[in-house]
Amino acid sequence: MVFVSCLMMAGMLRAQAPAGYYNHAIGLSGRALHEALAAIITEGHQVVGYDELWDWFPLTDPAPEDSTLLNDMYSLCRFAPDQHGDGDGCTADSCICYQREHSFCQSWFGYRTDAPFSDLHHIHPVDGGINGSRGNYPYGEVDVPTRVFRNGSKRGYNSASPDYTGIVYEPIDEYKGDLARMLFYMTTRYLFDSAGFSHDWYMTDGSQLRPWALQMLLHWNILDPVSEKESRRNNVIYDSIQHNRNPFIDYPDLANLIWTNDSLTMVFTEEYVDVERPHLLDFTVNDANSVTLTFDNSMIASTLLQSGNYVFNRNVAVAAAHVDAPNRVTLTLDADLVAGLNYYCVISNLQAVGGQFIRDTAVVFTYGFSSNHTVLAGWTFDTLTAYQMSVERRVDANLGLLHESAALYLDGQYGSSLFNYTEEEEYSDIRAYSGSLIGDPRQPPYDGLSLALQHRANGKGFVVSVPTTLYHNIILTFAIRRTSMGASQVFYEWSSDGESFSPLGDTVFLPNLINNSEYTFQTIDFQEIDDLEDASSIFLRVSVDGANTAYSSGNIRFDNICVRGQKCVTNTFLYDTVQQGDYYNLNGFHIEIGANQQPGTFQYVRQKEIEGECDSLFTLNLTVLVGVNESREPQFRLFPNPAHEAFTLEGSDLSEVRLYDGLGQQVSHCQLDGGSQHRLDVSHLPEGLYLVTVVARDGRLATRKLVITR
Repeated sequence: MVFVSCLMMAGMLRAQAPAGYYNHAIGLSGRALHEALAAIITEGHQVVGYDELWDWFPLTDPAPEDSTLLNDMYSLCRFAPDQHGDGDGCTADSCICYQREHSFCQSWFGYRTDAPFSDLHHIHPVDGGINGSRGNYPYGEVDVPTRVFRNGSKRGYNSASPDYTGIVYEPIDEYKGDLARMLFYMTTRYLFDSAGFSHDWYMTDGSQLRPWALQMLLHWNILDPVSEKESRRNNVIYDSIQHNRNPFIDYPDLANLIWTNDSLTMVFTEEYVDVERPHLLDFTVNDANSVTLTFDNSMIASTLLQSGNYVFNRNVAVAAAHVDAPNRVTLTLDADLVAGLNYYCVISNLQAVGGQFIRDTAVVFTYGFSSNHTVLAGWTFDTLTAYQMSVERRVDANLGLLHESAALYLDGQYGSSLFNYTEEEEYSDIRAYSGSLIGDPRQPPYDGLSLALQHRANGKGFVVSVPTTLYHNIILTFAIRRTSMGASQVFYEWSSDGESFSPLGDTVFLPNLINNSEYTFQTIDFQEIDDLEDASSIFLRVSVDGANTAYSSGNIRFDNICVRGQKCVTNTFLYDTVQQGDYYNLNGFHIEIGANQQPGTFQYVRQKEIEGECDSLFTLNLTVLVGVNESREPQFRLFPNPAHEAFTLEGSDLSEVRLYDGLGQQVSHCQLDGGSQHRLDVSHLPEGLYLVTVVARDGRLATRKLVITR
């Protein structure tokens, strides 16, 4: 089962450049276009002083949630404009102060102190701690990180290309396109001004990108389109500071016209008349090592058969291509896709029979389960020590749609084993070791701690209990790591009553799946077990064995344990009421009830089609109550807003409060036990916009917006 989350084509968005700015590039492509752009953006470039950058950052990089602070593409930190520094104290830890980060490193341009040293088109404010960690490493893609930063950026060995496998820094997906276009700018602005640039770095040769880096950045240019933030920054630098532009923000397709096959069939025009190109119609993952692509045109077979025209990330390559029809090709992969991991495939250089090349296209997908698999309950062990886990010998779920009714048992209940804890590691069944970002559904993820089963836990198993009401196709996912002497076997079982367990397949021999030095992602498929669907509670047991009992350090670690399911409700009717003029934000519906709307009962339908499965159809009968104005809402206020770690809710006669994320999913709920002020912890929630709904003791509702920042 696969879910294709996104299909993107280069050049779909562009900023507005001043009229006539690119006149000298019109009608050109390839090298000639590159040279023309270099002349255009060099001619008007007013070089600013390096120390002036501190003063310009508030204009170029304001934080979206608070324009008085600075945005940071490398971290979640937010800095006041004067919170900057260059010394070792600034790099000692995160969020101390920010520095001026050269995306095209100073060592790459030979530490010149003129134009490239202060060129704002490639310099941005970043956390000093992460800036020090990035150093002058190239950008790249990392499958097995040696370090993961709090916003999800990573450092580790490069998996983007076999041509360079050294250490790289991988930014988060949101900024990969930004950085690609910054580096494209540098190759263009300094095309004829590269004196002093170094020829000894892994990512660059003089002012130009090495082939592996260029190919990766062309992918990033597609995967992360130009954002409003980028366009705004480009305009500010042009209008108020340097008076030159980044062409690749104005026209992202310029990268294809310079460096790809587009230069053979197209030339630059400011109006971009879209010629009749072939388009990808369908991308189907058949199994772990086979995908099929279908196009809307007959294609030249020789281009379909070129395996290099399809680039997957995570070191997956195309072993063979088979043309099934004039418009369809099936690719055989040289490595199995791993369930639950995100992948992308960039498709380029394919040519239609009519002569036009396909626009470079990226497909982003998750293999193994679909996005319709909701996290019902999850355990991330962020701060729980082994001692805390042993006090009650159970761990309540801390995330997921139904987490309040879910628990992980270590106490002998519901088929679990009794796990013992002592201060002496050698005699303890469980410990708490460092965790992993892998499998954490939150954005951004947080590594925290993990549940480690020691060598003494041989033959023991923990049980997770979760309700699956209205859900089917149950799966269990988690990150797992074992030491060389830790458990070598794992057993998966299920039960509908917590007493009688049935095995799921054969024993899994872990050394075939897991190496000793890193976490890997595992998906355990319970989708064929009908007894686990639409139940008030289900019980999944994970047992281990085979640890070397002579070594007290032997252990196996579990983190980010999540039970997921798909909504499976057919023709279910829901009934609710709302005050006239209120906003209805429950049960997955988001409905504005206008103050002028006539009272009565209205019917709304929410349907999520899942091919080959139930139709997940809900019908809401919503009654709008007459004669109620805003003053009838329960009165409350919340502060501070934006909130960081917690916020205070102030109001009288309130019985409960619910938090909903931007998708309308309830992420938190608690009962209020009297009093007029209630402090609510939101430290476990990611940054973003939330809706806070309070319920009065007489059943009336009111909703306010809350912004969470870090």
